[in-house]
Amino acid sequence: MLHLCVASEAAIQVGTEVEVHQLIELLTPWANHVAVDGNAWWPDRPVAAALAELCLAAGDHASATDHLATAMEIATTTNDPRTLRRMKQLTGGMNHHLSSCDSNNSPLASLTPRQRQVMTLVA
Repeated sequence: MLHLCVASEAAIQVGTEVEVHQLIELLTPWANHVAVDGNAWWPDRPVAAALAELCLAAGDHASATDHLATAMEIATTTNDPRTLRRMKQLTGGMNHHLSSCDSNNSPLASLTPRQRQVMTLVA
């Protein structure tokens, strides 16, 4: 799950809409879990937090709101201040139309497909 959550950050910044939707599909069954590394030593964030950002990037504000509520509940239960801060930022940002995967709004719109692929692999 950790790798998919990290990949979601890359997909939002440099990925395509198809990649964003594929990650949503892969992560949705795990929305109530926390992403951790392979040894379970490093909890990263609730999977719902990654889903909230992906749904927001895809323009699905209703699903983003649902995942945001789940992520905030998990973050509160697990005492995760970093995720709580990020989810509060997203809550404020939902009042504005944030569709990062829209190539017209992306600051990285000028990248070639190969450059996007390299950026995704690096992330």
